[in-house]
Amino acid sequence: MKNMRIKKVLNNNVVIAEDVITYASKEKGLELKELIHITLTDHIDGVLTRLKKGISLSNQLTMEISRVYDTEFQIGLYAVNLLREKIGSEVLRDEAAFVAMHFLNNRMDLIWPAQNRKYGLYSNSCMIRW
Repeated sequence: MKNMRIKKVLNNNVVIAEDVITYASKEKGLELKELIHITLTDHIDGVLTRLKKGISLSNQLTMEISRVYDTEFQIGLYAVNLLREKIGSEVLRDEAAFVAMHFLNNRMDLIWPAQNRKYGLYSNSCMIRW
């Protein structure tokens, strides 16, 4: 019986995460690494666990994240609205900023390795040998 409840909870978290990821890739056109499926599902599990315990986290960077990373923040708002709809509980707007950071970090993993390789080539070609 306990295993059935665990499977149901995990399945619900995966469904929510997949909905948000689909929105990010199809509606917002983001290219994402596969790791987002794990990190976002884990994050959603944490959000739901905190809500059940009556714990809410504030994010002091919500305003800055919403201004600087608008696309990712819009995805976060989508996730917050989806969570509100699915669980019928109030989810703070600050949670959108936390979700946005998952997408930003995931995208930076795609961008930075290529940038690092480029800079590595430049630095190798500019090395002075004594």
